[in-house]
Amino acid sequence: MSTPGVALRVETGLLSMKYRIWLEKVSLAMAINKMPLSHLSKQMMKVQKRQGWPGLVKEVEEICSKLDIPNVLYEKFTRAKVKEAIETHHNNEIKNEMKDKKKLKNILGEDLKGPKEYMKSKVLEDSRVMFRIRTNMVLLKENMKGSYKGNLICPGCMEAGTQENQTHVMVCEAYESLRAGLNLEKDKDLVTYFQRVMRVRDRIMGKKK
Repeated sequence: MSTPGVALRVETGLLSMKYRIWLEKVSLAMAINKMPLSHLSKQMMKVQKRQGWPGLVKEVEEICSKLDIPNVLYEKFTRAKVKEAIETHHNNEIKNEMKDKKKLKNILGEDLKGPKEYMKSKVLEDSRVMFRIRTNMVLLKENMKGSYKGNLICPGCMEAGTQENQTHVMVCEAYESLRAGLNLEKDKDLVTYFQRVMRVRDRIMGKKK
């Protein structure tokens, strides 16, 4: 079982390394472009523009073209606008990647700006559990088919034909008492519930070994 890399970017709200590099290159070029001609870096940029040499000028030109924004070396454009364009391009790319990930269909339509609230939790283990829940990566049989070939039945209720997955665990009668007093629409309670389930499940599976 592997976690789709795109899920990490979605949940943390961070740009991929490619887009971080794009932002730094464009920002550097914009800064150099504002320098007086007495600066060596400005002189080098002027030569690159005139000669069409490969380097920062060419790279920034290509980046601006891909972002569908004006060439920042020739037209006025703020760094904030560049960042906004990069984030938009990045988010569109994420959405396209997510379309092919069945495990991420539940979060496909969410706002991709910034980290999810649970990522700000000071309890690292709770954040890990919530990440697994949101990305359908909880350590249940259906997510580990290679380890449970031919036996995906829920170990809690042992109901024939009922596969152990997150959807089933949310309503499984065997874990009904674990849901008492919890509001599973709240992140904190949802994490508490799955932590309880996994402890009980581990005891059940231990007895069956």
